[in-house]
Amino acid sequence: MKEQKTFRDSEALKEIKPLPMVHEPKEKEKPEVEIIDDPESFRMAIGHAQMAKSEGTGDGCIEVSERMFKYLIRNQKTRYITYGDPGIKVYLAGTRAEMDKEDMMNCEEYSKYMNEKRKKD
Repeated sequence: MKEQKTFRDSEALKEIKPLPMVHEPKEKEKPEVEIIDDPESFRMAIGHAQMAKSEGTGDGCIEVSERMFKYLIRNQKTRYITYGDPGIKVYLAGTRAEMDKEDMMNCEEYSKYMNEKRKKD
């Protein structure tokens, strides 16, 4: 009875040739965005964001809870506010991506985007 060869034996005898081993890169985990909900956390987040922005390592944005955002804007109609010096953009939690997308549009793109948005609603 003939012994069955292992894959390594067959490879050593050059009977089979596998492709080179590929190591899949680990997925980079996106840091979870902290949602600020109290004055002390807000003050600390603003300070950290200002330091990071002045060092060139941060994007100068934070997200706050709906309760905190309503307190900061005091019944005014705004999508986000700029707070402090250097200015840090303060967004309502979950709206940052859409607001940044809208801010990057030119006039024609924004008009088309708003018309499409109105049609959907």
